[in-house]
Amino acid sequence: MAHPPIRAGREASKAARAPEAAPSEWRPLPRPRAASQCAVDVLGLGQNSVDHVLRVHRCPSPGAKTDAIGYQLLPGGQVATAMLTAHRLGLRACYLGAIGDDPLGEVALSVLRADGVQLELEEIRGGTTQFAMIVVDDHGERTIVEHYDPRVVVSEEALGRRRALIEDARVLHLDITEGPAALIAARWAHEAGTLVSLDIDRLLPGTLELLPLVDLLVASEDLPFALGCPEGAGAEEQLAALRAHCPGFVCVTLGARGCVALDRDHLIEVPAFAVPVVDTTGCGDVFRGALIHGVLREWPWTWTLRFAAAAGALQAGALGAQSGVPRLTDVEAFLESNPHERAREPR
Repeated sequence: MAHPPIRAGREASKAARAPEAAPSEWRPLPRPRAASQCAVDVLGLGQNSVDHVLRVHRCPSPGAKTDAIGYQLLPGGQVATAMLTAHRLGLRACYLGAIGDDPLGEVALSVLRADGVQLELEEIRGGTTQFAMIVVDDHGERTIVEHYDPRVVVSEEALGRRRALIEDARVLHLDITEGPAALIAARWAHEAGTLVSLDIDRLLPGTLELLPLVDLLVASEDLPFALGCPEGAGAEEQLAALRAHCPGFVCVTLGARGCVALDRDHLIEVPAFAVPVVDTTGCGDVFRGALIHGVLREWPWTWTLRFAAAAGALQAGALGAQSGVPRLTDVEAFLESNPHERAREPR
């Protein structure tokens, strides 16, 4: 695959970052620190999970019953899956998270261990590892019910022991499930010159404090409306709602409709690839891991988003959040065989 030129117009990173911009102001994405200057390329702090995956022909309506045609117990979790993706694409990835001292804890991280992803774990005595019940229909669409044990989080003490690692990463990737730990880690990263990436699908306590610290925001399509965007608003209005709180690069994933993003005031639209769909679980997590890969390669945004969309499309061909996570050669081959899928240039 012919690689694109390094993205122009990026600010060089410094040992310390400038003060936070006002939420309404655009903040240029700093150039990532060199790999030789950092211990890891990307450190992920957030969710891991064990997914009870049930396959059905059609999801039952409320109050109805249906038979499952298959069942598997599989690892997943937003940040864990993104770190697996980053690792398989060639980055030095490290996952930081909490598990319970139960059998599910080993299942949750089994694929990351087997692949050689660096793990920094806090095991909570008496805690239950996060799990989810996921019902997947014949079209690959899924319904998810998650269970969180509020005790199974990374403590501030455990986080403090990893402060040097957070500050020595090129990118810190977060979700919102770790709450206070995510905010503390983002502040340390921001001050040290580590890029901060956030995967967000809803608002939780502390989320609005976190958003101004974020350089790479990838949100679900519901989030702009949770932030006050009017129903029926177009892509530019939705992205503007995110930009009002996050001065960095903002992106909204739209499932089968691809994604839209805003770099400064330039709208970028990337269509989804048309592929056979087995299960959409994990596609967004893979997209985010692949996006980080493109950012660290300093590719132009259109190419980075197209690469991430291709990686997410490959994940859709397997059952479970991590079963289809591609390697770099897989994504490159897929893009070579799908040259007609083009992003719309910024406007």
